[in-house]
Order: sequence, then structure tokens, then C-alpha cells
Amino acid sequence: MITGTRYFNVEGMLPFENQVAEYIKRQKSNENRHVLYRVTPIYEGENLLASGVQMEAFSVEDKGEEICFNVYVYNVQPGVVINYATGESSLAQ
Repeated sequence: MITGTRYFNVEGMLPFENQVAEYIKRQKSNENRHVLYRVTPIYEGENLLASGVQMEAFSVEDKGEEICFNVYVYNVQPGVVINYATGESSLAQ
């Protein structure tokens, strides 16, 4: 678990999380759907706050036909200045 902004979560990560969830929900009772899924936080140097995450997913049974992505989601918030080294933030001027 990492600290992230609302924008990072709702606008960045959530669409990809929902894509995977919907794929799993669409499975039929006689079907098994599996997704290889990984989210890796990316820290620059000794920063306390991650600058973003790398999100990767691949649907197994169809060899990535429905789910196949490798994206970087920035940990940002419009109108906010973030100090990733300390974790402090302030409103942009």
C-alpha cells in the first residue's frame, strides 16, 4: 500500500482496475478466467512518496486478447504541488 492522490487513484488507476474486474465478472458459471496482475510502486532516489505506479495485466486463457496492458500512472493532483522527497503538499500558486 502506498500514499496516492485522489486523482492518481480515481482518474489513473481505477479505469484499469475496473477493466479487470468487469472481465472477471463476465465469466460464465462453467468458465474460469484468470488475470496476471501486478502493480509496482516507483520511487525516485530516496523519496518517501512514490512518483507513480506501473500497472500490468494479462488475461491468461485468451492470451491477452481482452486484458493486456502495461501502463504508468503518475501520482499527481491538479492544483497541488507535491514534494515527493518529504511527502508534503501545498496548493499551487
